[in-house]
Amino acid sequence: MFTRRSFEIFGLASRHEVINSLLIGVPVILLGYLIVRLSWWNKTVRKRNTESSVGNVVGCLGLIIMLAGAIFLFPLLMWLEAIANGIFTFGMAAVAVVAVIAGIIWLCSWMMKKIKNK
Repeated sequence: MFTRRSFEIFGLASRHEVINSLLIGVPVILLGYLIVRLSWWNKTVRKRNTESSVGNVVGCLGLIIMLAGAIFLFPLLMWLEAIANGIFTFGMAAVAVVAVIAGIIWLCSWMMKKIKNK
């Protein structure tokens, strides 16, 4: 009642929306990663003990770009959440069925032992 899944709130995106989000999000994440990696590589090449504020700003900018790319992947995340929810629900139902069957078998064997002891 109080907690709802994101795909229940926003609805699942269509195939075209997911493809568009992948086409935008993945290159943006790769660009951000490249910027962070180049910033780190630039620091290690110089091998100075002092911190470079320009390198830190560029690295932070790369992380922000990566975060923006991850936000673009939100429709895909909702689909993955829906799939995981279905698998989890099916798994829990299977565990419940197995537990009930095991309980019935145990109860029957316990009753048979009681009947034989009389």
